[in-house]
Amino acid sequence: MFHRTRGREEEPWLPAQLILEELKRTGRCTVEEMLERVPQLTWGQLFLAMDVLSRRGDIELTREGFTYSLRLRPAASKMRDHDAAARPDHR
Repeated sequence: MFHRTRGREEEPWLPAQLILEELKRTGRCTVEEMLERVPQLTWGQLFLAMDVLSRRGDIELTREGFTYSLRLRPAASKMRDHDAAARPDHR
């Protein structure tokens, strides 16, 4: 299946993958910068993918004034959160 973009056919892509690849390349950016860097995403696609990636622990969202910045979440804190979620709390 192909998506038509600006008059040409392109292979299918996943918004979350595009965001992760861009963050691996740049480290950190605002929501507006991400939309400029990945123009094939709509606002809706970006926000949905950011929500999923944030809930999975892949990215961190930080409010900066009237916008948000995105960055990859450090692997160490992802593992710590995963380990804590895996252990039941028996108080």
